[in-house]
Amino acid sequence: MSGWAATPGARNPLTCVYQLWLANRPGSHQGPGNALVSSSTLPRPRIESVRASAGATGGAGFGVRRPLDQHSRGLMVPGVPGDSFGAAADDYVRYRKGFPPETLDRLAEHEIGTPGQRILDLGCGTGTIARQLAARGCTAVGLDVDHRMLQAAQGMAEADGVGVDWVEAPAESTGLEAGTFDAVVAGQSWHWFDQEDAMAEVGRLLVAGGRLAVCGFDWLPLPDTVPGATEALIEVHNPAWDLGGIRNYEPTLRPLLDRTGFTVQVTFRFDMDVVYDQLAWRRRIAASAGIVNLSPDEAAAFDRDLVQMLDERFPGDEVHTPHRVWGIVATSPGS
Repeated sequence: MSGWAATPGARNPLTCVYQLWLANRPGSHQGPGNALVSSSTLPRPRIESVRASAGATGGAGFGVRRPLDQHSRGLMVPGVPGDSFGAAADDYVRYRKGFPPETLDRLAEHEIGTPGQRILDLGCGTGTIARQLAARGCTAVGLDVDHRMLQAAQGMAEADGVGVDWVEAPAESTGLEAGTFDAVVAGQSWHWFDQEDAMAEVGRLLVAGGRLAVCGFDWLPLPDTVPGATEALIEVHNPAWDLGGIRNYEPTLRPLLDRTGFTVQVTFRFDMDVVYDQLAWRRRIAASAGIVNLSPDEAAAFDRDLVQMLDERFPGDEVHTPHRVWGIVATSPGS
């Protein structure tokens, strides 16, 4: 597959304006816990702040973080809560490449992303999946715990000319109306969730026989590659970070799907070369989990070492980074 260039953008979406819609606005839906999500038929993308009570959905509730040892994650991420990434929202917008369109093509082959479907992008970040779904004719809702990422997502959606509803809430306790989504997609986000609670919430939100897709877009830390050398450097500067290596969700996700009555329909993966310039790669890494929670001085020290490593081992204007896209698609009970 040909290389895919990550080009810095010029816009600054962080100047977007929040709009909270009133409960009696025409077209709004009342969800559990008195949470609201406005209808996506309204003319502009919105950001809704949802603070759902734990009792409404069985989740943790907005802003509540379980101690790390209580998370039933397949991957442990010390010291990086899901709402840390908003501090790097501008770098996400300018430098971090989202899911390639081929990912959406694969999902469409398995009945996710067809025009008219109502789809939730869970842990959406800057909305890389939600925006592409909206462009394909879906009614898309993007949900994240960090309002700064949603603000960036709204700016990008406006620049793309697509309408998406944005909801600020945790994946485990969304406050959204039960049985309203044909599909839920978690792209590059599932490892941040409480697995059991998130799966219960997904089951509640989907229509009978609805589809869940858990997807990833990961660099491949192969020997003698930029990602491999970068990852080794991250581990030196942040020994607590343990998201290295080639990820495999199946050993933990398949048993969870089986226990909750979901049926795996397909798994897929494909590899590609993603091309950055050096600055874009540096800023993309600065916005990653291994660096975003370091102190400014620690992050600056890492960046200096990264520049030195790139100059010595991978000189030139282009930085080639092997990546892998993978996905697991399952149907909810009742199909």
